[in-house]
Amino acid sequence: MPIDAHRMNILAVSHSSVVPSYQEKLKRLAQYPGVTVTLVIPPRWKEGGRDVEGVAVENGAFRAVVIPAFRIGRLASYCYHPGIFRRTVSSIAPTIAYVEEEPWSVAAWQVLRAAEAQGAKMVFFTWENIWKGYKYISERILSRVVCRSSGAVAGNPEAESILRRRGFTNPILQCPQYGVDPVLFRKKDVSIPSPLNQVRPVIAYIGRLEREKGIHLLLEAAAAIPGDWSLLLIGSGHPATGDVRGCGAAGRTPCVSPRR
Repeated sequence: MPIDAHRMNILAVSHSSVVPSYQEKLKRLAQYPGVTVTLVIPPRWKEGGRDVEGVAVENGAFRAVVIPAFRIGRLASYCYHPGIFRRTVSSIAPTIAYVEEEPWSVAAWQVLRAAEAQGAKMVFFTWENIWKGYKYISERILSRVVCRSSGAVAGNPEAESILRRRGFTNPILQCPQYGVDPVLFRKKDVSIPSPLNQVRPVIAYIGRLEREKGIHLLLEAAAAIPGDWSLLLIGSGHPATGDVRGCGAAGRTPCVSPRR
């Protein structure tokens, strides 16, 4: 299908974009003349430790479409209802298909197949910054997506390097997945836990309180620091209490969970 230089229909697929604020970049992209963006999202997904419902949106040249999905919550194997997804993509007639899923996922393979059927260019996103092998099916999907995509977005320099190491020769844009809206995320007056009211150094962590984020390593490193200090953990989730107690930081590591 030839590409109209004056019009661009973009299909975007992203499980994390069930969060309304994560759709903002696509809404802004749809403000360019001749650009329409259709975002496909699942009915729900757990983001930031809470279940978020996918909601259909119509906003000028941008729209979000909720399509039934299987194996929701599983990054590697979730996918959309084949018939509904195929009909939706056909009605969009995309010139570019952008999948905000790792290239080893079933969802990425599903989007690649749909894009090729429409003659659309395929672009995928990756955060993967550690070289590792995958299960047989995921490796096969990864090989095909990397081989047959026209471009990629890497969330960090290491992810770009890994793509090159895997033989990806097409353009790569190095860009974080989401930005920060300073209107929504602005300074607010909050109560400070009493242990931090004392005059002593404070080490702060802001992010998901999950072991996979390396919280246990931060605790171990902090415990090796001599002198008087406090470690403040801010985020959703719960660090393993064994990690806190095991490193001797239990008495000076308050946790703050932001209200939603």
